[in-house]
Amino acid sequence: MKQSITNKLPYSTKQVVAWGDMDAFGHVNNVAYIRYFESARADYFSDFGIWTTKNDVSPDPILATQGPVLIRVEMDYRKQVYYPNTLEVTLGLLSVAKKGFDIGCTMWLGEQLVAGGLATILWFDFVNQKVCLLPEKVSDLFSKENDSKISTKTI
Repeated sequence: MKQSITNKLPYSTKQVVAWGDMDAFGHVNNVAYIRYFESARADYFSDFGIWTTKNDVSPDPILATQGPVLIRVEMDYRKQVYYPNTLEVTLGLLSVAKKGFDIGCTMWLGEQLVAGGLATILWFDFVNQKVCLLPEKVSDLFSKENDSKISTKTI
């Protein structure tokens, strides 16, 4: 992984481990952690207005045609997790560029780090089918997040 993240990050959400997340060895399957990271990113994007979903009553016109696309995901597995459990999944913005950003993720069982990940996201224009610049709204939000850690919201 580009950077090994071993601390809790500012944004936090809970993830219940489902029976179906386990594999033949009786522990949570490695693919489940990627899905947990995906769900936490979706919550993060929704909570901070980084994307528009089909359920939005008055969608942002720019975000209705552009949005984040995942181009890379990495995961470091540190401890096994078993059903039943609830993980704390933390996220934080690691870096921002003109056309994308990196988000870090850590997953915790109590105070034990069980997994850490990194996602690289590019901003995509779905109408023109190409990568584009981050909208001003998103760039401004990320500037504020880096300055004031607004991502401390826990859902």
